[in-house]
Amino acid sequence: MSKAFSNPGNKLKMIAIVMFLIVFIAGCVGFYFLSLETVYNGRWYVEEVNAFILIVGIITSAIVSYVTSIGLYAFGELVECSTQNLVVQNEILNLLHK
Repeated sequence: MSKAFSNPGNKLKMIAIVMFLIVFIAGCVGFYFLSLETVYNGRWYVEEVNAFILIVGIITSAIVSYVTSIGLYAFGELVECSTQNLVVQNEILNLLHK
């Protein structure tokens, strides 16, 4: 068996953590730019940052990134536990057949 497929549960959990971080950071950056109040007076410039939109955006980004990654993390945990259970079952069967 290839090393790429040796521990799929742990890999899925790591992908879920990376996905959480990427979605959270992208959401924070997106809401930061959404919260900028720009004014056009011959050229664009930032007048101020709307703090309410920024705070709500950060909280929303945390919730959305958690909800989107928890399913993948849980599936990775399920695969990892199933793999461990299979190993234990095989050890028990080997002991019984001796």
